[in-house]
Amino acid sequence: MQVNTAAIRMIFLLPSIVLGFIPFIIFWIKPELTVLATLGTLGIASASGDFYNVRNALRQVPNGARIYQHKYNTFWYMPEKA
Repeated sequence: MQVNTAAIRMIFLLPSIVLGFIPFIIFWIKPELTVLATLGTLGIASASGDFYNVRNALRQVPNGARIYQHKYNTFWYMPEKA
């Protein structure tokens, strides 16, 4: 069974987008809503490591490679063709 890892990454980043970027953009439109600025900043900051990992995976991992995470480390390898 092949799993689409791009879709899984987006599912995990969806809460940080909803609770981070959207409130921050609303704050830009209506600056009197400072609570949204705080919520947006915390939402973006708490997921910054996840965004960094996705960025590195998209830039460094070749097509067809497998990605594994163990604790705080991320590894990739190219499976052998059978």
